Amino acid sequence: MLNCKQASELLSQAQDQALGLRQRILLKLHLLACTGCSRLSRQLQLMRRALHRLRDSGE
Repeated sequence: MLNCKQASELLSQAQDQALGLRQRILLKLHLLACTGCSRLSRQLQLMRRALHRLRDSGE
């Protein structure tokens, strides 16, 4: 099982590259059990979508 530091590192990596199957499974398991990391994951997704919209609206 991952600790929160490892999970946050994987969440960050996932923003730039695809994670391996084992990493995705371990991360999903951690996110099911940890509300803090689940919140971080949602925040990262929200920021990513907002940045994409901002970039797309500038064209």
